[in-house]
Amino acid sequence: MDPRSYNAREIRNGDLTAEHLSAIFAETRLDLESEIRTFQRLKGLHVDGCAGPKTRAAIDKTQTARRCYPLRCLQDGRKPVETSAYKTRNPSRPTHCGSDFFYRYHDDDPDVPALYHITKRGKRRWWYPTDVAIVAAAAGEVTIAGETGTGHRVWVDHRDGTRTGYFHCRSLLVAKGSEVELGDPIAMPGASPKGGKVHLHFEWSPSGYYQPRDPLVWLAGASFLAG
Repeated sequence: MDPRSYNAREIRNGDLTAEHLSAIFAETRLDLESEIRTFQRLKGLHVDGCAGPKTRAAIDKTQTARRCYPLRCLQDGRKPVETSAYKTRNPSRPTHCGSDFFYRYHDDDPDVPALYHITKRGKRRWWYPTDVAIVAAAAGEVTIAGETGTGHRVWVDHRDGTRTGYFHCRSLLVAKGSEVELGDPIAMPGASPKGGKVHLHFEWSPSGYYQPRDPLVWLAGASFLAG
């Protein structure tokens, strides 16, 4: 059967759900059959562009994998907040290939150097505490850990065809080949030498090649770990 007709039927029947589609799409609403083929290739499935039972089962497994946000909550429960979105949700930054995370600033927070906070209209709005580590968003193997032009970075391969990247680090707590579990500290954040404030830049890409996708799709349903 033609993949387009097959998938349309599965959507009508309710077997191919919105949750399946959000897990498949690499960008915002590209051709469904092409995205299914990419997913099947990543998972080692038969590549035909049809979201049949085996493909849907693999999507379900991906959706239920243990994941967490790459920063823990602060002691008072404040969650990390995405302050600069992936390029398809961020028209002002068409080359931004990930999500930037800070914490919301409270007036009673300790004073930190200017590099650690963002001020808007004369008032501090976002900040990054000096002692909060970046954590592995899922279990896997560290495949890259080293310096780049924008600071140290770490890539963790999750052995499901995907990997996550952590950028602008000032120091690393892991090395290439390290095995990490969900929530393990992997780096301390920094600022890009090219400019900006101390924060985490987080990316998601297929394992075998660099094609960054919207990290919030990967983080859908992820937990927030307590500080």
